[in-house]
Amino acid sequence: MKSFHTQILTIEGMDREESVHGVTHALGEVPSVRIDKVERGRARVLAEPASEPPMRKALENAGFTLSSTEVEE
Repeated sequence: MKSFHTQILTIEGMDREESVHGVTHALGEVPSVRIDKVERGRARVLAEPASEPPMRKALENAGFTLSSTEVEE
């Protein structure tokens, strides 16, 4: 059984309001990630612990940088 955790992502490069759509789309492409909320500069997702590298890659491909990830307890 997969273990999902709520994670808060700090994302650089979200300078415009349209960036919310770009980040939502990029994270939506990662199979082990469920998006809760995306706003300028951050996102709240439900994801497996091993999802950070694929999230980082998806965001980089979309022109953003994942600067930090914090797991909510």
